[in-house]
Amino acid sequence: MKVKINYSVDIEEVPDKIQEILKSVATNLEYLSDSIPFEVKLNKTSESVSSFAHQVDKIRQKLFILDSQLEDTVSIAGEWYQTTITLEASKLGIDAKEEETEDVESDK
Repeated sequence: MKVKINYSVDIEEVPDKIQEILKSVATNLEYLSDSIPFEVKLNKTSESVSSFAHQVDKIRQKLFILDSQLEDTVSIAGEWYQTTITLEASKLGIDAKEEETEDVESDK
């Protein structure tokens, strides 16, 4: 069973944290790439096929975790962007939602 863990960082740290996550994912992908059983020695036994299936399943599970981490970075980046826009708009006395609507309409 997987559990999502959340924690808080200063808004200025968000781009660095995203970069850390991406570096970690890249490192783990390299490691996983090396663990792919290229030279499969399958024979006509259930043990051979079962062992192969188990190896591949472990890799797929790790890929799922890495995929979740990549998805998290996209979500974090979007939330960071929206928050920074809202903060900047409030400093200027502008309603960020109003500004966003005007930008969308001008793109048409």
